[in-house]
Amino acid sequence: MKPDLLLKIQRILAYIFIALTLLSFILSLGFMTNYYTLFYEGTFEMFNFFKDVQVLNKAIFNTSLIYVILAILLIPFDINKKKPGIFGVSFVIITTVYTLLSSYKILSDIPYYKNIYASFDFGEIKNYTPSIVAFDLSTVLFIVIIIAAILLFITSLSNYISTIKTKRIRGGSNEA
Repeated sequence: MKPDLLLKIQRILAYIFIALTLLSFILSLGFMTNYYTLFYEGTFEMFNFFKDVQVLNKAIFNTSLIYVILAILLIPFDINKKKPGIFGVSFVIITTVYTLLSSYKILSDIPYYKNIYASFDFGEIKNYTPSIVAFDLSTVLFIVIIIAAILLFITSLSNYISTIKTKRIRGGSNEA
């Protein structure tokens, strides 16, 4: 693949990753909105669930905040520049590993809370429509973030290797 095309793909993926991390942060801010009724009008079990799901919400918030910081730091690490450096590629590797590990943890916790929520009888709460949208959106968003991070890693590494090969070819032809 041509280095210019790889660079364009890398830039697009970097900005997609930034946008996705911002979306995850916004989702974390509104995650608990549908569950406040459980706190005020629900049963004792619903109240306990509300307190327990705060742990998940906090994990999503903290992780999303770190994602946003890492994603924005991609720009000063020259991930969108023509000549990628080892520091930029190293930063992408660190970001990808962190993204994989932290997203996996959240993705493994979401079904647990979703199943508890789905097991409640909401008939006792007036004018409340149960919704698992926050759980489903979180799941989809974190999967897409993982995919974007992996694609960014692959593209950045390919671009870096391509740049090194190009330098060697040009360097070798100048010496002859």
